[in-house]
Amino acid sequence: MSTVRNNHSLTPLTNGRILVAGGESGGWGVCNTLSTAQRYDPVTGKWLIAASMNVARSLHTATPLRDGKVLVVGGVAREPDCYISPALRSAELYNYPRPATAP
Repeated sequence: MSTVRNNHSLTPLTNGRILVAGGESGGWGVCNTLSTAQRYDPVTGKWLIAASMNVARSLHTATPLRDGKVLVVGGVAREPDCYISPALRSAELYNYPRPATAP
């Protein structure tokens, strides 16, 4: 994985890969909320950079759908100083239309 993150989602995809999306990066007391995503291919053991989400979010849910898309709901978008923000009242249908690339 090219970005160390926490409070992200891990979602199994219909093609056998795993989607890692959102979360936070930074050291203790630093909360940079992420919109970036990566896919892990367990066959090759490689991480691929995937399309970013529209909204940076952490502590969200990500549900795989039968058509291969992922429904991403809620979460928070914390300020860099880690103050808790109100819950996000949004959802997005995550699709990875462009081919993933190696980091």
